[in-house]
Amino acid sequence: MRPRLLAIVVFLILTSAGPASAGLTGVVTDVSAAAVEGAEVEIRSLSGTFVWTCRTESDGRFRWDAAKPGAYQIRVNGAGLDSREAVIQVSAASADTDIRIALQPRSVYTRITVSATRGAAEEAESSAQVAFTKDLEDIRKRPVATLGEAFAAEPGVMVQQSTTGQVSPFLRGLTGYQVLNLVDGIRFNNSTFRSGPNQYLAFIEPNQAQRVEALLGPSGAQYGSDSLGGTINVITSEPIFSSDDHRWATHGDAFFGGASADLSGFGNARFSVSSDRLFWLVGASGRKHNDLRSGSGHDSRNAFHRFFGMPFDSVQELLGSRLQDSGFRQYGVKTKLAFRLRADHLVTLNFLRGVQDQVRSYKDLLGGLGRLQSDFDPQILNWFYARYEKLRLGFLDSVTGTLSLNSQVDGSARRNLLYSDPLTRDWNRVDAWGYSGQAATHRSNRLLASFGGDVYDERVASERTVTEASGRVTRPRPLYPDRSRYQNVGVFGQTSLHLTSRLRASSGVRFT
Repeated sequence: MRPRLLAIVVFLILTSAGPASAGLTGVVTDVSAAAVEGAEVEIRSLSGTFVWTCRTESDGRFRWDAAKPGAYQIRVNGAGLDSREAVIQVSAASADTDIRIALQPRSVYTRITVSATRGAAEEAESSAQVAFTKDLEDIRKRPVATLGEAFAAEPGVMVQQSTTGQVSPFLRGLTGYQVLNLVDGIRFNNSTFRSGPNQYLAFIEPNQAQRVEALLGPSGAQYGSDSLGGTINVITSEPIFSSDDHRWATHGDAFFGGASADLSGFGNARFSVSSDRLFWLVGASGRKHNDLRSGSGHDSRNAFHRFFGMPFDSVQELLGSRLQDSGFRQYGVKTKLAFRLRADHLVTLNFLRGVQDQVRSYKDLLGGLGRLQSDFDPQILNWFYARYEKLRLGFLDSVTGTLSLNSQVDGSARRNLLYSDPLTRDWNRVDAWGYSGQAATHRSNRLLASFGGDVYDERVASERTVTEASGRVTRPRPLYPDRSRYQNVGVFGQTSLHLTSRLRASSGVRFT
């Protein structure tokens, strides 16, 4: 029955007719009302799907003749000025909808958040919940070792690290599986996430993200009960199609940096090619962090000082001025392919891989318990999804279906205080297949409704080996039951009604 039902749904989507076009015009100015020529105007659906792009004329004006009634995101970038993002409503009336966008000088940035209201976009400053957004430029300005550190200076967020290669953000005092991590709106958490701090967000190399959003406070009606503390949504590179029907456009950039505190170096390069129907991006990034330099070369947590009373100068003479075993390496690759079957149909295929190695638990080694060995190996992420989106299907603004695979591999090697102690190795792999669907609609410019459901089917593989000093190897019970399975099914619905410019009523329900 399922293949037949799927075929009927796909046929209805492909053959459905959208509403009549209604033109959209606008003008881009600076704060002095002077026209901004050559500003890049980009229109996307509320779910972030690329729709249209152009550059302003000499009088600052632009025109989109194929606009259809509905709500959209608009993003405007002007040379020497700050970017501007807003939500606009295209009227169904016969007259064109006309808008005015004023670009501010740099240092004032109006951002859009797509996490605060599922299936929609809104300006972060008017969100009912506290929402922070960091784009790639913000991340690069501060050379963070892991992605979760991007929010370390924000109110309501605390970052816990037991070593430099790991990070666990606390949102409103909660962390672990009580904070939900998403990648492009798809669940990143799995059934093996601990209640306490965990390292899994660090699997994503920082340059693999185009922007990161943190939503503080519970959002269980939207995303599930594990978002008690909040939600972190990692958004990867978004496709941009060429505005010229007869020419291919190419884009590329490279970024390299370093820091003296840990003698680190990092870099990222990406290249994309696009037409009016096809977009393809490839990229690679990597980083090497060496041991951290402590203040004055003294480490108050060093095991030789705490357990044996060795003076700081003696510890420094023995080990040097850096925190031994606090460095690590990381690299990643990504590719995204997007193509438009028609102007209102979009198919996206996205893959990214992240690998960490030489990650050691500093709190278990000389910076803590004094163990002989405490390594995290392997630390691997393979992430893939295929997404289909149809814009304007009957009374719906958008309908989206997604198939995803979230494959995470992590392991460890631990030996206690004596060389005669056994070496314990753990290896765990979780493959989470996801199937989700979502629809959203606007009634006028005041009421938003969205609904949908998701299924996540996880398969867990786990093994443990213990090697004695004599060389004898045993295989005791692993950390998780090997070949176990976990399923998570949920359906949701929510509405948001703007009563006045400053008052909004929201409601939502979810069954899991």
